[in-house]
Amino acid sequence: MGFRVTALFALDRNTKSPSSTTRAFLVQSYIGVSYFWRNNYPSSGSYYNFGLNGTPDYLFDYYFLGRSEGEGFLSRQFFVADGGLKYDTKRSVNRLVASSTIQYPIWRFFQVYAEGAFTSDTFEDSNSQPSLEQVVHYGAGFSLRFVPDFIELYFPVVYGNSSEGFTNGINPFVEFRFVLDLRINEIYRRVTQGVY
Repeated sequence: MGFRVTALFALDRNTKSPSSTTRAFLVQSYIGVSYFWRNNYPSSGSYYNFGLNGTPDYLFDYYFLGRSEGEGFLSRQFFVADGGLKYDTKRSVNRLVASSTIQYPIWRFFQVYAEGAFTSDTFEDSNSQPSLEQVVHYGAGFSLRFVPDFIELYFPVVYGNSSEGFTNGINPFVEFRFVLDLRINEIYRRVTQGVY
């Protein structure tokens, strides 16, 4: 069971000028808890866990172009769901995930973002005893949001976690991620409602 909360905060730069533009920063938070039911699936590779940087999509609700791709261009597609981290953690979480992302526009569709997540996993250690692993993940970078929620590019500049530290030698143009949602009827609905 998970909950996502999104808030949009508007900041007026100069209200006296006729060419004034309003900037808004976006805050998204998510919390997912599976303490209420028994989840004995391992934290890597299970469809029923919370995705830390996307969704496992076991119900096939999303339009993944490379659903079974493990590497290459199509493997970089993701949807901002569950934990919503923008860098590829290659992990899922079987107990608790709490994450938050802040995005701020710099110019038109160019934005910067910072994100963080707390995860709690249970697993069996080498002695078949239950163990608890709690990790804090963090990252920052810039994004190009051409059509928000449908066509977006994310370029992580820095990321890491509390157990491994910062990841060195990041090339954001190699480790980019992208959102490509091809639901034409949903885009049409938002355009006709004046969202874009």
